[in-house]
Amino acid sequence: MLAGLRAGLGAGCAVHGQRGQRLAHSRTTEKLQREYDAVVIGAGHNGLVAAAYLQQAGLRTAVLEKRHVLGGAAVTEEIVPGTPRALHPPAHYLPCARLTTPCSPGFKFSRASYLLSLLRPQIYAELELQRHGLKVLPRDPYSFTPLLEDRSPPRSLLMGHNMAQTQQQIAQFSQKDAQAVCRVLLGTDGQAQGVVMQDGTEVRSKVVLSNASPQLTFLELTPQVWGHHSTWHRVTPQLGHPITAVPSPSQEQLPEDFVRRIQQLDTRSPVTKINVAVDRLPSFLAAPNTHDNQPLPHHCCSIHLNCEGTHLLHQAYTEAAQGHPSSRPMIELCIPSVLDPGLAPPGCHVVSLFTQYTPYELAGGQPWDEKARNAYADTVFDCIEAYAPGFKASVIGRDILTPPDLERIFGLPGGNIFHGGMSLDQLYFTRPAPSYSTYQSPVPGLYLCGSGAHPGGGVMGAAGRNAAQVVLRDFRRLRWQR
Repeated sequence: MLAGLRAGLGAGCAVHGQRGQRLAHSRTTEKLQREYDAVVIGAGHNGLVAAAYLQQAGLRTAVLEKRHVLGGAAVTEEIVPGTPRALHPPAHYLPCARLTTPCSPGFKFSRASYLLSLLRPQIYAELELQRHGLKVLPRDPYSFTPLLEDRSPPRSLLMGHNMAQTQQQIAQFSQKDAQAVCRVLLGTDGQAQGVVMQDGTEVRSKVVLSNASPQLTFLELTPQVWGHHSTWHRVTPQLGHPITAVPSPSQEQLPEDFVRRIQQLDTRSPVTKINVAVDRLPSFLAAPNTHDNQPLPHHCCSIHLNCEGTHLLHQAYTEAAQGHPSSRPMIELCIPSVLDPGLAPPGCHVVSLFTQYTPYELAGGQPWDEKARNAYADTVFDCIEAYAPGFKASVIGRDILTPPDLERIFGLPGGNIFHGGMSLDQLYFTRPAPSYSTYQSPVPGLYLCGSGAHPGGGVMGAAGRNAAQVVLRDFRRLRWQR
């Protein structure tokens, strides 16, 4: 599958092929053909899924990506290198001490995402993802919430697929809720003609699928007025996306109500993602590690911290609404290397922290500079330390992605990994706009295939698959008419 290909070049990369072939090229202007049946903007997972279906159906398809790696927000990257200097552990911890060679493997992170929980089974089967190397690592148990409380040891909540054990866990807090779990489970022509790259290279195609956000697609990549004197909204150099070309002999424009709707989309995101390399597993007061430091069942879970009461969530939200990063943020902590040890050097681990709430803009116009990033990360680490003493001493390196960082690096508006809020007014037939929830756009031949289209965000690939099916249906109709 296309997702298995990698190509490196700062200026971007392209994935394309003839019928039945999947190729990756890093020198786009030299290797790209000048015409395809379909061009996909953005090699995130939805873009790759859509391209795979189109190529599978016989359409000559090219995927254009601004970054040096494929995968979008679901990419796996080595952020902390495995050098001897970086891997010298504290004297009291020995498992990493054997990593003394310059070629020691580094720490690999799913940099902007962390779970594969919604991938459509149809995609898994139809694209033969298992044959192409995708291995799903299920978690059981899957949720762990330790508490900070004045008792020894403090309680925790561990939930998994064993219903009896889960009920026992819930019963610590409420017999009524434990019984309710069991009862609940018993129930059942201004035609798009291609793209223009930043260097002026034109790539013609019969259709264009955009895996970029609706805002980027329609407000920056698409001419607001096209014809002989088109008005272009150029993207900023730091985003570096290709530009959708929509030539037409007549003077047309995007409908005003559609543009207004796209401009008004709520893309606010309160999330800062922190990727951490550590030299040992965290040991929680509520569930201490064993002497051999081997993973325990709760280490494979999503671990929830600062969740003892809704008042903590309200406090965290209120602080961010006033422009201040939360002083006690909600933390969702995952340790992917427990299930996939190849992500980190032997004895070491990678930790994914999904934290909220943090504002996109800080109070008083202060920048999210290195000092602000590190101050917030230190606050997060202090919180984890309260639940798992020794965590801060175990840290080897960290990668801090605030909302502006997520926007700058991955092209996510407002830092929103879903390309827009998943509220009721932005779901179903209103995503991204009323009358445009079928992946088609006001521009004939231009389709949305990313998380900004139905059904929304999450690493599921549904938007890419659905958009590809609409494109193939339209292709068949055009051929029949001819």
